[in-house]
Amino acid sequence: MAAHRDPSLRWANAKLTTAITDEADAHRWLATQYDGWASRTRYSFAVLETEEASDDAALVGNVSIKGLTTDGASAEVGYWTSAFARGRGIAPRALDAVSRWAFALDRETPLNMS
Repeated sequence: MAAHRDPSLRWANAKLTTAITDEADAHRWLATQYDGWASRTRYSFAVLETEEASDDAALVGNVSIKGLTTDGASAEVGYWTSAFARGRGIAPRALDAVSRWAFALDRETPLNMS
């Protein structure tokens, strides 16, 4: 919820109707992520950053592959980065990692680059 207090995310999420403003919104958002994994139609990943000598991880972003269908060869990618973590190349690295993972998924119709 803290990341979604950022005015930039609130503006973007208002356009997408996925704003997380309270605990109930957060629970609905998490349920959507779990349902997506279960149905294999949406895969959402927390992007975490840790200090080398620490086990604590800070949430710095999120990347989602969404809009998957069993017979579709394409999908949509969505992402956000926490305000304090922007400008460090986190989003491009996370997008690259999740995209590589998605193209390697064992699917009836593999994703393609078109």
